[in-house]
Amino acid sequence: MKIEWKISYTRDGKLALINDGYICSIELDGNPEGEKNAKLIAAAPELLEALQAIIRVVKPGDKIGWYASEWIAAEKAIKKATL
Repeated sequence: MKIEWKISYTRDGKLALINDGYICSIELDGNPEGEKNAKLIAAAPELLEALQAIIRVVKPGDKIGWYASEWIAAEKAIKKATL
């Protein structure tokens, strides 16, 4: 069963990332990027899964307009997330 990551606000105004337990909190300090970063972190598992599926299904030689540099960047991102 896949556990969804969610964003919640703490009593002291921080953003907390939670799944079946606490993951981390993000100090906002009036920075609008804090909430965007929290949303990106919460979406990370699904983003990784989607990118891995694309890499499995589509090969660099397929004629779909993919370029080698984007393919390499996708592979590097997957390695960074999984090593």
